[in-house]
Amino acid sequence: MIIRPDNSLLEIQSPFGGIAKLIQKVTIDEICEKYRQKCGIDVSPSFRNLETDEVYLYQCQNTGYKFWRPSEIVGDEDFYKKISTSWPNYYRTTRWEHFHARKYLSTCKSVLEIGCGTGIFLKSLEGHVTKAQGIEFNRDAISNKVTNFPIENISIEDISKRSISFDAVYAFQVLEHITDPYSFLHSALGCVSRGGLLIFSVPNNDHIKFQKQQDAFDMPPHHCGHFNPEVCKKIAEIFHMKVENIHIQKSLFTMPETSLKTQQSNIYKITRLVTRIVMNTTYSITKEPGENILMVFKKK
Repeated sequence: MIIRPDNSLLEIQSPFGGIAKLIQKVTIDEICEKYRQKCGIDVSPSFRNLETDEVYLYQCQNTGYKFWRPSEIVGDEDFYKKISTSWPNYYRTTRWEHFHARKYLSTCKSVLEIGCGTGIFLKSLEGHVTKAQGIEFNRDAISNKVTNFPIENISIEDISKRSISFDAVYAFQVLEHITDPYSFLHSALGCVSRGGLLIFSVPNNDHIKFQKQQDAFDMPPHHCGHFNPEVCKKIAEIFHMKVENIHIQKSLFTMPETSLKTQQSNIYKITRLVTRIVMNTTYSITKEPGENILMVFKKK
């Protein structure tokens, strides 16, 4: 339900500074029903400590970033244990953004992955980077890690206090789970060497399915914030970062997960070219933005 201008909860402070205006409210019962229909789990425990039976969607007037409040709606470790066991391949072995990210990471000697899960992507970098580390809140995922690189149960805010730096810090599908993206990005950038890269993939809020709120996973307690390419550019301005590139997914038709060696083969390059032609043709006809964005920033 869209909020009328006379509502008493119209404005709060945005995580990126300035004013955020209330644009929508949704009952907790509605959200719980969406999760039950999608994957059969009960997410009501995530809302038990709230003093309201509704959650509120705000939009930052500085950046266009949309976010949900109260901030206590963020999913905890128990929530992610529940959702990862109920949804097959929750920690995906293949993601659209992996191909693009590898191109930027292939020249890096040291990398840090935030929210690395069991370390599937980190494993694919073994033998190609000198130093790598993952951080992850899900201790079950750490116990079942598949990479030789270390993974710690620690926040990016805490690891930034160690005064160590990496050629690249990256995270796939993490930033949308954060209720304070400013603090998160500030700490992540603090771990990047001068001239290094900060790389994030997030769901694309311009995607029709997300715009219409048809996916329960794009709502709290799973997703607490929403991004699109214009929001990403505004964030880069706030942190004085150079935008190296913003990749927008154009189609659900993506290449399978492969090693760097396979990606360098002629057969793969030809297949990739054909795939790109199909994706671009589909996009030119439908003009529908895809589900994900990969943003690549350079620290000045």
